[in-house]
Amino acid sequence: MFIDGVLRTSKNAPIQNGLQLYRTLNETNRVLFMSADKEKDDHWLRQHKINKFDDIVGPDIPSYDGAYRQVEYVRGLGPVEMVVTPDPELAKALISDGITVLVFLNPVYTDDRYRPDSIKKGFKAWAEVVDEIERQQEAHNEDRRLQ
Repeated sequence: MFIDGVLRTSKNAPIQNGLQLYRTLNETNRVLFMSADKEKDDHWLRQHKINKFDDIVGPDIPSYDGAYRQVEYVRGLGPVEMVVTPDPELAKALISDGITVLVFLNPVYTDDRYRPDSIKKGFKAWAEVVDEIERQQEAHNEDRRLQ
């Protein structure tokens, strides 16, 4: 689960829906947080009484080059059941790799670069996610091993 955009706004305020999602998932699952600044985010989590989690994965991992690499690193540690991200582009890449993704987009707090209706970005990013899902569904339907 990514901290920025899911649990916290760009102005460091907590996102209540994201916190509720975290609490629900944390009841029966391992939760690892993906962080841009591990020390700062650990402090923020504890300030907001979020102290029951398994780990924080920051940019201090080998060959770090962004969010995708963080998920790749966690996959190397064990199975990843689901990734919660506000980034449709990351979601598209993870779906292509067969990872279940929950795209968290709260219309009040969503960063403009992730909004599918953003004036700056247009509808392209969301359309690509939909296209990838449809491509995988078609591949699944055509797979003779599953019939």
